[in-house]
Amino acid sequence: MAALSNPRWERFCQELLVDDNQSQAYIRAGYSRLGAARGARRLIVRPEVAARVAGLRTARNDRIAETAGVTQGWIVARLLDLHERTLDAESWPQVRLTLGMLGKHISMWPTRPAAAGKAVTLGELIAKAYKADEPDPE
Repeated sequence: MAALSNPRWERFCQELLVDDNQSQAYIRAGYSRLGAARGARRLIVRPEVAARVAGLRTARNDRIAETAGVTQGWIVARLLDLHERTLDAESWPQVRLTLGMLGKHISMWPTRPAAAGKAVTLGELIAKAYKADEPDPE
């Protein structure tokens, strides 16, 4: 995405990447300290600013991943290795964590689906999955 036409908005977007502090980025972009939190909130919800920030973050993350040689395949391979080691060590909280991360990566379940207006936690989804695996008592 091209730079924003408003130079202060563009500067705000660039400064937000420094420390992810909206108020400080707002001030560093040349806006007043008074009402910085409110002004930053109003600015970040503008569609063009939000899109620019998202584009800058994606570009930065891609550069970091390329420099470090990190790919999705690399991450999955390391998670699988870690999962095997935690199984061997019987570190059950870590086993659960690695399984959750792998499942989330392949979109096996949403992290917070809305069910009849109520947010469902990952723990509730896992509990439902275990119950579904149990045979029906007859």
